[in-house]
Parts: sequence; structure tokens; C-alpha cells
Amino acid sequence: MNQDPAQLYQIEPEDPANPWSHHGGLVLVHALEGFLDAGQAPKLAAAHLVESLPATMLATFDIDVLLDYRSRRPPLKFAKNSFAHYEEPTLRLYGLTDSNGTPFLLLSGLEPDLMWERFVAAVEEVARHFGVTRSIGLSALSMTVPHTRPPIVMAHSLDPVLIADHRKYDGEALISGSAAALLELRLAQHGIPSLGFTAYVPHYLTNAGYPASALGLLEQVTQNSGLVFPLDALHEAVKTTHGQIDEQVSASDEVQRAITSLEDQYDGYSQSAEDELPPLSDLEELPSAEELGAQFERFLATRPESAPGEDDD
Repeated sequence: MNQDPAQLYQIEPEDPANPWSHHGGLVLVHALEGFLDAGQAPKLAAAHLVESLPATMLATFDIDVLLDYRSRRPPLKFAKNSFAHYEEPTLRLYGLTDSNGTPFLLLSGLEPDLMWERFVAAVEEVARHFGVTRSIGLSALSMTVPHTRPPIVMAHSLDPVLIADHRKYDGEALISGSAAALLELRLAQHGIPSLGFTAYVPHYLTNAGYPASALGLLEQVTQNSGLVFPLDALHEAVKTTHGQIDEQVSASDEVQRAITSLEDQYDGYSQSAEDELPPLSDLEELPSAEELGAQFERFLATRPESAPGEDDD
């Protein structure tokens, strides 16, 4: 097997209608769908950027050799006695320009299941080709926190200077690895300043599109990098989604009590340690999804209307 990382990607020919110059000093934002994507937050954030800012596709990755199709089967539509549409998985690098005209890169799509080290090496090659000087990863973790409070976003990096102005978790935890996490680690080890932000998504909304976490992630990117994004559509999506959730919650006293319990414990920790994140062990002591009861489970299965970047299905 050819181990050359360059075999995993292809630089796209320049589009004369949308030329992309080789800029230096670029920020690379990577938002991969896979293991750490609770509430679809990385997907929603990436889709919002591509839809709301001028974007040019710069490179594509060979997802066909990186994906385990048996563990993550792409949707295939069946209609009128035939297979009608295949939702082809993608992993792409875009060149975008923020609201102030500052160029940056976005890597989005499905997180690879296979060949993590080759994939990371390929991303590093592409990053150096386009002049990346900082990498910022976006991810989301399912946690027992309430939707009625501002989203918690955790910053992480090998270089403490890069995340000095952000909320951090200074404890230790052994977690399952991901290609996105390995990308952050390897880029930092190889001399490209690298950090990441992980949003805490309410555990009862893990499988729904939750725009509040996507908004929280993009706000942290702005604070860290100076990139400016148009976020009005996401703010509106947050209002709409929270209105739908509150309507469902108000219909059940049991659900209201569970949310109140989450709020009390969240507020109690926030008052005692404003600058640090709650320890994972403390958060895990909050009511579990099972403890919310059968009625709440039925609510969780009710998906809100599509947020920006989501399909209509």
C-alpha cells in the first residue's frame, strides 16, 4: 500500500471565476463530523460558514479510503420502487473570507475512521501548502448541562498561551481518541500552533441539531483568532430551537423538575468557580437521561425544525 499522504488528497484547479491566492498567515478551522459532534455542533458551524461567507473549494480528501462504511452507512433514498439518491460522504477544504475580508481555511466533512496518521500528515501537507499558521478544531461533547444556561465551551491546547483567555478544564480524563483530536495534537507537535474548542451539549439534545453550541464555538473562534462571522442566522436559530424545547418542557411537570435540578447544580458550580469548568466527575452526577422519565424520552425523540446547515429530511 502506498503510504504517501499526498495520495489522500487532491488540490483543486483554480476557478477563474473565484480565484484564491496563496495567502500566508492563515487560520485553519477544522470541524469534523464523527465522534465528538454532539448536537451536530461542528456540522452546523461549518455549514453556516460555507453558506454565509464567500467560499472556494481548494482540496478534496479521498473519503472512500478513509471511511468505514459498515459503521457509518451514508443515507440512500429509496422512492418509487428504486434507489433514487445517494448522499455521498465528503471531506473538503474550503478557502473563505470573513466579514472583514480576512481569508481563512475550513476543513469540514466526515471524520476519517481509518488511516488517522496518514490523514493527519495529509492535512499538515495541505496546511503548509496554503500557509497555515494556526489551527483551531471544533467539537462537541454530550454532557448533563441544561439548555437554559449559556453553553459551556472548553478550550484545549498544548500551548497554554493560546488558550489563556478561554475557559479550560485543568483536570485529567482518559477519553476515547478521535482523528480530530489527533490532528490537533500532531499539528502542535510539528510546529503549527494548534488549539481546539469543545462545546458541552445538553445530553438530552445530543441527537438533535443544537445551534446554540455551534454559535458558542464560532464565538470562541472569533475571540481567539479575530475572524469575524455573520451570526444573525444562528442567533435566530437558537431562539427558535429554544422556543420549541421550552414548549415541550412546559408540558410536563416531571421534565420541568429535571431541568430545574440541572439548573441548580449548574448555577451552584458557576457561583463557586467562575473561571474554571466543572470537573467531569461532578457533571456526571447530574440526572441521567434515563432518570428524566419516559415522557422526557418521547420529547427527546421530537426533532426541532431544521437549523441552518441541516437537511430537510
